[in-house]
Amino acid sequence: MNFPFNIRRLVGGWKFLFLNNKPFTPDPKQSAAWNRGAYLVNGLGHCAECHSPRNALGGIVASQRFAGGPNPEGEGWVPNITQKSLKDWSEKDIAWFLKTGELPTGDTAGGSMARVIRNTSQLSDEDRAAMAAYLKSLPAVDGPPRLKVADGHQDHKH
Repeated sequence: MNFPFNIRRLVGGWKFLFLNNKPFTPDPKQSAAWNRGAYLVNGLGHCAECHSPRNALGGIVASQRFAGGPNPEGEGWVPNITQKSLKDWSEKDIAWFLKTGELPTGDTAGGSMARVIRNTSQLSDEDRAAMAAYLKSLPAVDGPPRLKVADGHQDHKH
C-alpha cells in the first residue's frame, strides 16, 4: 500500500472516519425482500466498495454512493448502479445479470465483476431477487465525470 496507508497506526484513524461499526437494522417501512436485498448489497456484497467514487483519503463519497467511478483496481470505470443507469432495467433484468452476468443488451460482465458474478450466481433466486428489488429502489444519482485520456477520448472501459 502507498503512503500514508502503509502506516498501521493511521489505519485506525481511517476506520474511525469511514467505517460504520453498526449492525444492519431493517427498515420497517420496507418489505422483507427489500431489507434482505439491502443487507446483501450493503453488507455481504459490499457493492458500494467498487460502485462508488472515493475521496482523497480513500473513503466512499457518501453523496455518490453506488454512482460509479474510477475502478479501484486502477484501470477503467465502474458503472453507476443507481436508477441513473439502471432505469431501463427491470428487477428481473438485474436478478438475471446477478445470476448469469448477461446484460439486457446481450453483453456480459467483465473484469472484476465477472468474479463477483461467480459468487452471486451461487445465491438463491430469492436472494438475487431481493438484491434486485433493493438496487431498483436506489434513487438516480449522478456520478463523477469521467476523466479524459491522453488522446482526447473519454475512458469507456468497464
